[in-house]
This record gives sequence, C-alpha cells and structure tokens, in this order.
Amino acid sequence: MNIVQSMVQRHQVLSFLVLTFFLSALAFALMWLFPKWQSPQNLEALPIWLLAVWSPTVSALIVWAMLGKLWQKLKVLFTVPELSPWFLVLLVPLVILITLLVFHPAPDPDKPELSLAMILFILIFNLALGPLGEEAGWRGFLLADFIPRMGWMGAALVVALIWTLWHIPLWFIESPQAEISLLVFTGHVFCYSILMTVLYKESNGSLIPVILFHLLVNVITAYISLLSAYSIAEIYRLSLLYYIGATLVIAGLYELLHVKTCHQIIQSD
Repeated sequence: MNIVQSMVQRHQVLSFLVLTFFLSALAFALMWLFPKWQSPQNLEALPIWLLAVWSPTVSALIVWAMLGKLWQKLKVLFTVPELSPWFLVLLVPLVILITLLVFHPAPDPDKPELSLAMILFILIFNLALGPLGEEAGWRGFLLADFIPRMGWMGAALVVALIWTLWHIPLWFIESPQAEISLLVFTGHVFCYSILMTVLYKESNGSLIPVILFHLLVNVITAYISLLSAYSIAEIYRLSLLYYIGATLVIAGLYELLHVKTCHQIIQSD
C-alpha cells in the first residue's frame, strides 16, 4: 500500500470531501472564466457541468477503488430493495405538485405541448445532471459513513449542510439556481436530505429509491415551470412550506416508530 492509499484509508471522509470540492471548484472556475459555459443547456458547456454535478459520485468511486471496495459497494448501491411502506415518501413530490396546481394556479396562455420525445429528454437530462452524478457520493458514501456515528437525523442534517455548501458556487454564475433565494433553496435541501435518509435507511443501502426521489423532485419542478407561468424561484418559494410540513410529519413518525421498535427489542431481550 502506497502513501496515498494509506492516507485515504485513514481519512476516507476527508479524502472524499477534498476531492469532491476540488473537482466541482475546478468546473465552476472554468464557468466563471468562460461565461458561455454557465448554462447546462449549451452543449459546449455540458462536459463542464457534468464534471461539477458528477464530482460527488466520481470522488466516491475513486476512494472506493483505492480501498479495493468498488465492486462490492456498487453491488449494494444498485441492488433492488425489498418493498417498504416508507417508500410512500416517493409520493411527496407528486402530492406537492398536485397541491401547487390546485391551490396556486398560474395562467399561461402559451402552454407548450409535451411530446414523448420532450418527456424523455427531460427525464434523461435531469437524471444525468442530478441524482446519478450526486447520490453515490452524498448518500452512498457520506450518509452511510455518518449514520452509525451520528444517528439518522444527525447524519441527514450534516449531509444537508455539506450538500448546500457544495451548491453555493451556483449563485456566483448565471445558473438557473441563482434565481432562487439561497435561504429558500437551503430549506429545500434540508427537507430533501431528511426524506432521502428515510428512503436510504429503509432500502438497506440501495440508492434506487433515493435516485427516484431526487429525479422526481427535479422533473416535477421542470414540469411545473413548463406548464405554468411560475419561474423556478416562485416554484421553490411556493412549495417550501409544503415540503417543511411533509418532512416534519414523516420525520416525526419515523423517529417515533424507530424509538418504539428499539424499546420493544430491549423488552424482548
């Protein structure tokens, strides 16, 4: 084992974080130097955006490879999990979509027609520039390491903080996220992190439910933006209270049932 491998072995989380933030900082530095690369819809800028978005997953893969755990980790991360009632958390973005459309209708005389090709493009685009590039790192690596040490809620909150910090460079370029209030965006990130932690725990380490949730959030946001007069900033602002309410209810129930289960196990012993 060489010196680098030895350091990675002793400081796995630090190695992951340093590499993740280095790769994303490199990508954002290029976007800042070359403004034409600041939009992910520009094909010329796509490789730079992929470098930024995929920095968590690429970093996790590199660390696991150096530790000789790559294939073992990938097998677990993409194993189809057994069904759990908690997978109903996946419906939260859809319920919030319906709520927004019912209680916050926005007129739009120029609604575009969503063809099958457009729907497929939205799905693939949001899958590549979102959950596939992030979740092996944030949930598969970082959350998995934090849960045994901090508990599920503590781990969810710390990952949310790191996840938010990783996004901050987007507010220094002309990105779609820069239109959103950073405070509102942070609220969303913390809600997502808590809900995705429940999904991750209930899937026994599989990332499939987590990736589906992340994809649903992104696709539904794009859907509302396309089919209404709301901007991305307005969608985030209007939906935040609903996400906070849903997160408080789900997290409260999950913690209550978790404590009850632990109490029953102690009594049975």
